[in-house]
Amino acid sequence: MKNRNGVTLISLIITIVLMIIISGAAVGISMNRYKNNNVKKMLNDIQLLSDKIETYYLKYGGLPALKNNNNLVKYTFTELTFNRDVNDNANYYIIDLNSMGNFTLNYGEEGYENPNTTDDVYIVNEKTHRVYYVKGIESNEGVLIHTTYYDKTNNGNSTIGPTKPEINILSQDGDNIEIEIIPGKDSISGIQKTEYRIKSTDIEKNVTETANIEISDRTTVANLSINKAHEITAVTTSNSGITSQNIFKINELIEKLQIGDLVNYETVLAKQENAVNSTKKAQLISDLGTYSGNTDSGQNTDSSVVRDSLTWKVLDVKDGKIRLISSAPTTSLIRLEAANGYNNTVYLIDKACDTLYSSNKGTAQNLKIEDIESKLSTTGISARDNYANSYVDTGKYGGTKEFTSNLQYPNIYASEIGCKAIAVADNTGNTLGQSQQTSPVTGSSTASSRLKTIQTYWYKSMATSDFTDSKYYNLFINNGSSNYATYWLSSRCVGCYSSYAYFDVRLVYGGNAGNSNLFNSNGYTNGYAYAFRPVVTLSVDIQIGNKVDNIWQINN
Repeated sequence: MKNRNGVTLISLIITIVLMIIISGAAVGISMNRYKNNNVKKMLNDIQLLSDKIETYYLKYGGLPALKNNNNLVKYTFTELTFNRDVNDNANYYIIDLNSMGNFTLNYGEEGYENPNTTDDVYIVNEKTHRVYYVKGIESNEGVLIHTTYYDKTNNGNSTIGPTKPEINILSQDGDNIEIEIIPGKDSISGIQKTEYRIKSTDIEKNVTETANIEISDRTTVANLSINKAHEITAVTTSNSGITSQNIFKINELIEKLQIGDLVNYETVLAKQENAVNSTKKAQLISDLGTYSGNTDSGQNTDSSVVRDSLTWKVLDVKDGKIRLISSAPTTSLIRLEAANGYNNTVYLIDKACDTLYSSNKGTAQNLKIEDIESKLSTTGISARDNYANSYVDTGKYGGTKEFTSNLQYPNIYASEIGCKAIAVADNTGNTLGQSQQTSPVTGSSTASSRLKTIQTYWYKSMATSDFTDSKYYNLFINNGSSNYATYWLSSRCVGCYSSYAYFDVRLVYGGNAGNSNLFNSNGYTNGYAYAFRPVVTLSVDIQIGNKVDNIWQINN
């Protein structure tokens, strides 16, 4: 009986001891999980702040730090004795959370609300933009963690990983952007490698992406098209295997928008002070009366040339800027006639668009033949280049013909590329393109002996296959249910018959790319009144927000 009781007592003691051990282990595991979760919460805070700080810095060129009397508030409450990035400078600032939008942090808001009264605060270094939590969070190993890149294998000590590789825009040369990429640094374990890749997207959503390219020193990358969106990703890896990444974006708006998207530019026009600037409008009507050649008293008047209420669609990107096109031609008409109509096509129609449709968000001019030609597919280009004319030396577009009779020409033609009004000057150095003009020109002249011309006119009944993207066919030629009403292009062109040259203005009509004949070298004249097609180049700093009712909104 005693033996039995003794055994029972010993068993009970052993059971109790085991329960205490198991309970202690469970508490330990629970505490480790608790510490792990706290560390993760802090690291999530730091990643969120780092991303928002970089976005803010790229947009405004400075740090989102608290200010006092317009001076950034440095953190001075306690000495910073923990490990920090060796590339930090001496200035650490208290982060201004409100400046970066609405979001919630797990820690650090007390130090923001009551600056320099607590170590419960996130701070940012002026030079490296590294974010730290001053109070720190204890890890499972009993080490206080203050920032990202903690490596528990390094004898329990926190290790700062490499700094982010830098990506900067160096220059813009014409249509190209040059950037530099600077590898990150790590003074603790050293740098294993830095790699970068570039993803480029145009407005037609064609995407090209490079493979990873390894660099060891500062590297420049040129020939990034200003008319594309670029995403440059650079990653630096330390010898200990810790990585830091920088993603740098250029022209994000190009990636956001698509050809044919609606944009609320009409709302911008409606907000302009006065519907149309009266002084500019009066000058436009005066110029139309002086330089258009019009003889119809009912045309080109203050009441017939007005701002229409139009909708606007994304056309393309040119010189790094988004361009919009009116969804349809204007209801207003402009009449051009005879030599002066040819002379001043570009000047007058572009001026009408500028007067009626420019704003503080963009400048307007009329659609040009080059705008259409730049969107032609190989099929469309071949059709243009092989447009037949047996009267010129090559028998097609681009050929030349020299006349010895019927030698009249509009005076602007004497400055155009390809003209040889062989009399006083040879004019072989002419540079004026068919869609260019800087000031009005009047009248016509007659060459004394010979007139040489180049066939710049071409005609085609257009189809979707003539364009690189069917959306361009819809924007220029057919809106999906019918062809657009006839509208002027602000572009001149010249053609050749057997005995005379004809001087025309470009048109889009009835599904065709064609022309309207205003003046011939035999003295024949004519005049027509047609609509026009405004194209708006948005300002380089334009900001476009979200869609409302499927229309992109231009921010005020």
